[in-house]
Amino acid sequence: MIAYMKGKVIKKLPTSLIIDVNGLGYLLKVSLHTSSQVQANHIYSLYTHLQIRDDAHTLYGFLYQEEKECFLLLIKINGISGNIALAILSTYTPDVLYTLLKEKNISKISAIKGIGKKLAERMVVELQDKLNHIMYCTDDVISSTTHLAEEAIQALISLGIKKPVAQKMVDELLKQVQHHEDITLEGLIKRALQKL
Repeated sequence: MIAYMKGKVIKKLPTSLIIDVNGLGYLLKVSLHTSSQVQANHIYSLYTHLQIRDDAHTLYGFLYQEEKECFLLLIKINGISGNIALAILSTYTPDVLYTLLKEKNISKISAIKGIGKKLAERMVVELQDKLNHIMYCTDDVISSTTHLAEEAIQALISLGIKKPVAQKMVDELLKQVQHHEDITLEGLIKRALQKL
C-alpha cells in the first residue's frame, strides 16, 4: 500500500495530477479542493490510497489527511465508488460534509452528482457512528498546526524577539503556507527571521 508520496507536480488537471517522485511519474485522481490548492512545478506531500480492481489500479491523492479519511469511509458504503467519493469531496470539504450528515440534510447531500436520495439516506445512516472520526482528523490537523506555532513563537522569544511580534509573524507565515506546502519548525523560524 502506498500511504503517501512527495514529489513535484508535473501536470495539473481539475481532477488529476501527475507527480514526479524520483523520476517516476504517478497519475493521481484528486478532488477539486486538492487540485485547486496545488501548483504545477511545486513539491508537495500527498496522502494516497491505491484501489486495486480487476480492470484497473487507481491511485487517489489527498492534500490533507482528513480528506483521505473521509474518502476511505465513503467508499465503504455500498453504491459509492472512488469517483463518486471524489465528487462528494469536490463538492464539500470534510467539515461541511460532517455538518450536513449530522444535520441529516438529505437535500444538499443528494444534490451531489451521482448521489440520489436513497444513497444520501444510506450515507447518513452508515456514517452516523463515524462522524466523530471524521472530525477527529480535522482536529488533529488543527492541533498539529497550533503546536508548531507555539514552538516557533517560543524559539523566536528565546532569540530576543518580543512575544507580540513573534505571534504576529508566525500567524502571518502560517496563513501564507498552510494548505499549500509542508513547513518544518526550522523552516518557519527561518522565514520569520528573514522578515525582521
